Amino acid sequence: MRQKKVRVRIVSGEFGGRFIKTPPGSTTHPMGERVRSAMFNSLGESIRGARVLDAFAGSGAVGLEALSRGAESAVFVERDRVAQRVIAENISILGVEEKSIVIKTTIVNWLESASSTGEFDIIFADPPYHNPQFSTVSQVNETTQTGWIYDIITSRNR
Repeated sequence: MRQKKVRVRIVSGEFGGRFIKTPPGSTTHPMGERVRSAMFNSLGESIRGARVLDAFAGSGAVGLEALSRGAESAVFVERDRVAQRVIAENISILGVEEKSIVIKTTIVNWLESASSTGEFDIIFADPPYHNPQFSTVSQVNETTQTGWIYDIITSRNR
């Protein structure tokens, strides 16, 4: 059976309208464009100059959207190797290598080894529906300076 190809578009900002790649298969589930748009619209200008963490990064769409809208930097934490490669490709396609870091581990391992807290202004955490790391989201909040954390929870398949 052939997997349906998911097309993800950067909604707004410098890269608005550009499409990025997504990992094949069902290991990741990209956040929908409408949800991403609503989330960033609620953040408004506070995204400008922010240091963001895209936990459970998948395709990197959320962190890349943040960079497109003026974030200073983005750290992408992703455990899946295929997804890590896709994130790196997307970073290269958009030319934001200097503003991006891909951390190749689980969010649990990263939290255990992270040496600095207060490193991020905004954290985006959209864990896979059936992933045991889901309970880790509350621990991630300790690494923000402002307390901004977006935990996107949808009811589908939970």
